[in-house]
Amino acid sequence: MSPVSTDELRQLIAGLVDEEPEDVGDDDDLFELGLQSIALMRLVSRWRDDGFDVGFGDLAARPTVAAWAALLARRPDADPATDGPDDRPTGAGRPAGTEGDAEFGLALLQHAYWAGRDPAQPLGGVAPHLYLEFDGPGLDPDRLAAALRRLVDRHPMLRARITDNGRQEILPTTGQGAPAVHDLRTVGDTERAERLAATRDAMSHEMLAIERGEVFRVAVSLLPDGARLHVDVDMVAADAVSFRVLLADLARCYEQCLDAPETEPIGVTYREYLQARPGARQAASAAARAYWEGRAAELPGAPELPALEHGTGRPRAQRLAFTLAGDERDAVFAACRRHGLTAAAVIATAYAEVVGAWSAQPRFVVNVPLFDRDPVHPEIDRVVGDFTGSVLLEVDLTTPATFLERARTVQHRLHSDAEHAAFSGVEVLRELGRRAGEQVLAPVVFTSGLNLGELFDERARALFGDPVWMISQGPQVLLDAQITEVGGQLLVNWDVRADLLPDGVGEAMFAAFSRLVRGLGEERAWSVPVPALLPAGQLAVRERVNTTAALPPARPLHHDFFTGAAARGDAPPSSPAPGCWATPSWPTGRCGWRPGSASAASHRASRSR
Repeated sequence: MSPVSTDELRQLIAGLVDEEPEDVGDDDDLFELGLQSIALMRLVSRWRDDGFDVGFGDLAARPTVAAWAALLARRPDADPATDGPDDRPTGAGRPAGTEGDAEFGLALLQHAYWAGRDPAQPLGGVAPHLYLEFDGPGLDPDRLAAALRRLVDRHPMLRARITDNGRQEILPTTGQGAPAVHDLRTVGDTERAERLAATRDAMSHEMLAIERGEVFRVAVSLLPDGARLHVDVDMVAADAVSFRVLLADLARCYEQCLDAPETEPIGVTYREYLQARPGARQAASAAARAYWEGRAAELPGAPELPALEHGTGRPRAQRLAFTLAGDERDAVFAACRRHGLTAAAVIATAYAEVVGAWSAQPRFVVNVPLFDRDPVHPEIDRVVGDFTGSVLLEVDLTTPATFLERARTVQHRLHSDAEHAAFSGVEVLRELGRRAGEQVLAPVVFTSGLNLGELFDERARALFGDPVWMISQGPQVLLDAQITEVGGQLLVNWDVRADLLPDGVGEAMFAAFSRLVRGLGEERAWSVPVPALLPAGQLAVRERVNTTAALPPARPLHHDFFTGAAARGDAPPSSPAPGCWATPSWPTGRCGWRPGSASAASHRASRSR
């Protein structure tokens, strides 16, 4: 392949940043023009697949047309072993649903999802799934059922069964995908509201029987003035980008099911993708493994948030959200571009600052999912499956810094880590666990869907109505911040394990996050350190706990222990002494302060910010 010309590169970049090609100068900072990290990742995958010797870090370090043209000019000589006939999967002409009955392995994150469903796992007992409701015009239940049959026929992963030995197989199409129908047109308003709430509660927190091939469920509630569509998908079968594909295809199938005689097949399957991917990433995986193994000894653990040790009951998810729209959105995005930063990195920085304000430690890792499909086939973007990777983003808030300085550090770290994403965050956690001799988690997550386009396409919204409620859950996740584009607005939300945080903590953190993000439209917010984020009431508690004017009693540390033993020597053994904990919810078991205790508050208050 010949090198990419400067004009071709300029044309490509202009399409990504919504500018005219003549307005993209050779030396313009492409991040200042609005280029996002996800678009850059896709370019890297595309160019590597074409044989160019480029990396994410190289492109991010010098984001200009001139610098990229120079990098793309250094394509190595063709490798005879790889430059022959294309052996990537084609699948052309294969009828849908004929993948065969053989089992095949789970992807890394699929396996983590499967294992995390076990209630015995730390932060487990939760299904990884996305649940969504649309309110819109009336839907014909029979036509919806026909559309679902076509959808399940088109996407084999909607028939995936996860086996007891941690593998997967594709089941036949027979009987899959029938919707539940709730006719609420003639019931009273109170009963209708109660039944809608019950459906939401059940579907948004259910664990589909993936061992029986139940990975996708749809219901419709018929209402006097329209219908509510309920959609739930287990992420073991479909990631967030695939969810968008599903909704668009469901709308298309609903429109066309009375006209087209059969479903149009896709030329490649998820099984074939998994089979093709290891060879394409072998060299990159080896280099990435070396990078992360070199950093493993110095990586901090997860944020030590004031989580409850045993929770308050069954796992419960809570969604907190706000939107940036109009002038407010434009002001924040313009400020990001002025400073040569991506909006994803900037909002991730705000998230890290808020998490750090409530964390007992100023250094921690945030789990950052990456949506990165290797271009093994021209139709791979139409496939449903789990294509998600991840990196563990190290955050260090030890030293005071302005928000701009912090954001530049976070973006540099994120881009450096994304360069080595071929050894994923799941694999890094396994390596850390092997070294520690126990399971290591990264339960605080930041998910960016910027530059992936609208979450719902126009056809889906026209047919199904407005998305009125949605939530996601995941095993071994305490807090997941997500940003995505919906209806021209920026939707910013947190999905919180409400049963594991003390009352009011999640809401207080989210309120601080919302204020911080919204304030970034003002330039002065970038040139100073982030102000105190903790509510006044919590600061007062810390101040009281940290007051040490009175001297401790003049007696040995072991005095009270032996005094208690003498008084209650025949008492049965009890739980560890107050203040000593070793909960599996944290990345390393240790004896320290119980999260949420007075001692924990004192320890957090001792941080210098």
